[in-house]
Amino acid sequence: MTSTLQIELSESDGLSSQFANYNHIICGPISMQRDEQTDGTIGAKQMKAKILALLDETDYSVVFKAELDSGLAVVLKFSGDGNSPTDLCEEAAAYTGCLKTLQGSVVPKYYGKYSTRCPHGRYLVCIVLEDCGEEIGRDLDELENKEKYKILEKLGEFHLGSNYHPGDFGDHNVLVRNEEYRIIGFHRDNMWHHECKFDGRWRFGEDFKPDINNCGLLGNVGLSFDIWKREIPLRIDINRRDYACTGYPSQKVIDTLLEEDGRLTVLPFTPWFLLTWLRDICKHQDEEELDSDDEEDLQAILHYSRETKPTLPEWFLDLVQSNISASTEH
Repeated sequence: MTSTLQIELSESDGLSSQFANYNHIICGPISMQRDEQTDGTIGAKQMKAKILALLDETDYSVVFKAELDSGLAVVLKFSGDGNSPTDLCEEAAAYTGCLKTLQGSVVPKYYGKYSTRCPHGRYLVCIVLEDCGEEIGRDLDELENKEKYKILEKLGEFHLGSNYHPGDFGDHNVLVRNEEYRIIGFHRDNMWHHECKFDGRWRFGEDFKPDINNCGLLGNVGLSFDIWKREIPLRIDINRRDYACTGYPSQKVIDTLLEEDGRLTVLPFTPWFLLTWLRDICKHQDEEELDSDDEEDLQAILHYSRETKPTLPEWFLDLVQSNISASTEH
């Protein structure tokens, strides 16, 4: 028998109007069929879920707090727009693939992917996940050390169990309940595959040194959490502004690229597309395990940088020209 999930809104006052514009949920009750073979994880073949609250909304997904008729607290994650069903299907595949052994301990338990069409013909995809609590609500580097250590231990387990890294790792990737942490956020653009060489030891509180735990990606996160002793804080300069070094290439790479195109240094602010480009270079450098202190690796980094340099937008070029003209007039 096909496993089904019937979804309806709570009868709480104002709840229906609150969700009226979200992904046709108001078209319900919606009956969805499971797309994978059930493993009996949550029991009944035919279940009901009642939506209780909106948790999050992005271009990629709409996330609701819900409760099954069995009383189990779950999260329902719906595709958020016309293109995202594919993204959500890929996230479901991650849960049943590289994250399977991490469910329930490092990442939420996965209870299945369901799909249907609402009465208006809109294709809906929904994955059902364990309710692992709330977002932390503040920057991770502001937490007490013991909480930082717990989160980093989970991240290390994530690396070793999946050979993936959640890019741009931050508070949006962490849920907490009763001081237990879970890692979330597995959109394909934020999942960086690499052969992790983490040795399983973070060496909290020890003196920092390169390759302190044999994984550059984890090392960058550890630096941003300030968990090691350092004589001098590691900072870089981008267009006369001071930035933490984590997430960016070396100063040598940055200086070379800015010298090659002086237009990037004319304005008194750092444009977002420049920072995005530099972060992508750092991601590539980490994935390929390139060292900018090695001349051959440095040239490989610069080659990639030039190949991926974004086209400068017209508004930016207009501002540059105006700034140059104003400087010339004075």
